[in-house]
Amino acid sequence: MLKYYCAIYISKATLPITDLIIKNILEKSRVNNLERKISGYLYYDEGYFLQYIESDTANTINKLIAVLEKDQRHQIINCFKTSHTGNKRFLEWSMGQIDKNQLINLNLEQQIINYMKWLKSLNHNIDMNSSKIWNMVDLLSSHKKVLQLI
Repeated sequence: MLKYYCAIYISKATLPITDLIIKNILEKSRVNNLERKISGYLYYDEGYFLQYIESDTANTINKLIAVLEKDQRHQIINCFKTSHTGNKRFLEWSMGQIDKNQLINLNLEQQIINYMKWLKSLNHNIDMNSSKIWNMVDLLSSHKKVLQLI
């Protein structure tokens, strides 16, 4: 069984984020992620980013998180990292973008953001409840066929 590594984080924008900025982030990420064999998606709403990334190596994930922590456009609030066995969740997306309108019925992204903010308010970065986050990501990935890559 194959093993892969993943991370999910939320961050707060430190400057106004426009559609053009999101487009540029996605374009650059798609090129870089193809080279590094990273897949995942980006979600942005009302000043908050939620990003899920996965790779074959923990080192790749750790390096990308280190780069993201230095990005002046946002400040990471909470980040969970783990490993899984089996198939990657978003293998075909070098960096997909999930639009809020596509998730109106699922509302998983907002639940993940709220849960991660709540854990951070309790000063918990990683705890035994983090499996709840991965379960929500699994649920989201099970609906990826109805989500379109933007």
